[in-house]
Amino acid sequence: MRVIAMASDTGGCFRYTCLQSFNELRQYGVRLDTHFSLPSSDTAPGSDLGALISLINRYDLVVVQRITSLNLMKFIKKACHLADKPLVYINDDDYMHLESHNPCFFSTALDGAIAMHRDLMAAGKIKEAEALLPLLEQQRVQGLEEFKEALSIPDGIITTTDELKQVFSPF
Repeated sequence: MRVIAMASDTGGCFRYTCLQSFNELRQYGVRLDTHFSLPSSDTAPGSDLGALISLINRYDLVVVQRITSLNLMKFIKKACHLADKPLVYINDDDYMHLESHNPCFFSTALDGAIAMHRDLMAAGKIKEAEALLPLLEQQRVQGLEEFKEALSIPDGIITTTDELKQVFSPF
């Protein structure tokens, strides 16, 4: 079985949710290829549906990690549907119950305010960054609603804990 994993990051979370798990499955003939970027207008295969289908057509299973964008999940699912490939989502974060000090707290925020906030913080412009907090909170809440809908799209969901499975189960 050939599996492609599209990673949203290359850090520890991807390593233990995808790489470690699928490396253990090699003994059963499972081969994992990784694509270290999610489709977007800035990355290959970009937002070209045909290019994405061409990419995933070589695999038996498509795995995506930590996607919170409804539009991106729909785009990947459409390609999987047209290529007749199952889509599995892997996540290790409970975005719905994060505390505000968690670095991922605003990760479901829509639009570009989160990038602007991070840039301002990195530049030491704390007051300017804090002025964005009400907008970020509004976008985070809207993004959470989209994320809940996105959870209903894949054919399967893998979580790292039973508690997280319970959080995602209603969707």
